[in-house]
Amino acid sequence: MPTYFYVIALTTCQLESRLRSAGEIVGRHSSKIDADLKRSRLQQKLRDAFYRDALWVISSSEAVKVGETSDSLLKAALANQRHRHCVEAMIEVLAEEGGTGGPHSQAFISSMLMRHQLSLDQLRTEFAEDANRELERRGAQRQAVAEQRARTVAVQAEVKRDLNAITYSFPAVRGIQAGREYFAAQIPYAVVAKLFVFDEDVVPPEHRAQRLLNERRAKAIADYMVDNPGDYVLPALTCSVSAEMSFEAIGGSHQVGMLHIPMSATLLINDGQHRRHAIGAALSRNPAFANETISVSIYYDQGLQRAQQMFADINSKQVRPSSAINALYDQRNPFNTWVLALLAKMPDIQARIDFENASVAGKSTKLWSLVAFKKFVSILTGIGEANFSQADPAQLQRLELAIAEFFAQLRTYVPDWASMVDGKIAPADVRAQLVIGQAVWLHGLALMGHQVMQRHRAVKGLERLALVSPSRSSPMWEGRCVVLGKMQMTADGIKATAGKLLQLINMPLPSDIAQVEKRLTPARIAAAA
Repeated sequence: MPTYFYVIALTTCQLESRLRSAGEIVGRHSSKIDADLKRSRLQQKLRDAFYRDALWVISSSEAVKVGETSDSLLKAALANQRHRHCVEAMIEVLAEEGGTGGPHSQAFISSMLMRHQLSLDQLRTEFAEDANRELERRGAQRQAVAEQRARTVAVQAEVKRDLNAITYSFPAVRGIQAGREYFAAQIPYAVVAKLFVFDEDVVPPEHRAQRLLNERRAKAIADYMVDNPGDYVLPALTCSVSAEMSFEAIGGSHQVGMLHIPMSATLLINDGQHRRHAIGAALSRNPAFANETISVSIYYDQGLQRAQQMFADINSKQVRPSSAINALYDQRNPFNTWVLALLAKMPDIQARIDFENASVAGKSTKLWSLVAFKKFVSILTGIGEANFSQADPAQLQRLELAIAEFFAQLRTYVPDWASMVDGKIAPADVRAQLVIGQAVWLHGLALMGHQVMQRHRAVKGLERLALVSPSRSSPMWEGRCVVLGKMQMTADGIKATAGKLLQLINMPLPSDIAQVEKRLTPARIAAAA
């Protein structure tokens, strides 16, 4: 039977806009690394120190779906957490007794004893053996690392003597740029992962020719390669070589041939360090990539200043496509595809969406960007790019009907909504005069709709939205999504807008919105005075 790695809530906590109960599964993965990453991401959102260990990772062959609760997994996770805490506490006790304890050792030991209701003697009796075993394992690991370092130093001199006589050889084309010779080579991934280097983060920025490596970005590229082995694209790398290269023309052409690079040379990447790192990671996960190649533009190394200028020249001239265009064209993103399909079923709304720009320009004939509409759908349904794969087709179909009904009721009840969507009010006038055509109001509306759908399991009870004042200058929105006449596109602005809408339809405010409402009320009273 397969083993699953679950991220489980150990206590009741508010997470991703809803309450999670103890024992609820919030993530299921096939590898521990993915589960640990998911736990770390979610744990960061639980900023209160009380919830520092509210989530845990536990492995089991028991099949439980995300959103379900499991008493057996909860019991196992709590036991696992207790064991890990107590072993670490016992290790700190041994360190204190040996005179190597840290400044916070005693505080940590005390907190663990209180948390798990143990005396020091009980801790020693129950966990001393496991703590010593863990210390032995860590010591053996440190010894292995030290041995490997010693071996590396021992053979380094011998290897260096032989390297100068050996070269790497690649098929290449040579050309000229800015009066200097350069080469375009096709290099197998297995060689790229070992041969090319990039500046380490210990080197100060003024002595580096690159930015620091972003592990998350490199992993995303590796995931893209592994998930699409028959349909991926990697642009060329650019590097500088620190030694003399030789070019052997082939077939009577002076431009096509074999490029020979001494093995003792350093090949420093000027552009593409994340692609290079991703290639190594993808190879470790799928060895079939070993014989695939990437194009590499190779220049002679002319020192740090030239390398830094190459990096600046390459990156300063690049223009990144807008997030809206990425969403429109990215057919591998199932959430994007679903949102576009939703819009196709609502042509009146689709006609008011800007598919090319991340924000709507002042003279645009559109009302909302595709980026803003995606966020609206995510807030309304609770489904986004991160958890879309966990939704089943039946759930998505129900949500599609609910979204269509939601917009139908907006058209019926919200003043000026139908005229705005049908183009009877010019978009420029909407932006200047109405609040209902603004992205912050749309997102507040989604937050209100989410509460309605959670409570009623359907879209209903929106008749009182007829009380909405659509004017941007209305006191109804001052201090919420409008501050001193300017739109307030902030998290508080969205929540405060949702709070007013929930009050209009006589629905209770969830705790996070109620807190914003309480905090902003004195400011609105002062402004009115």
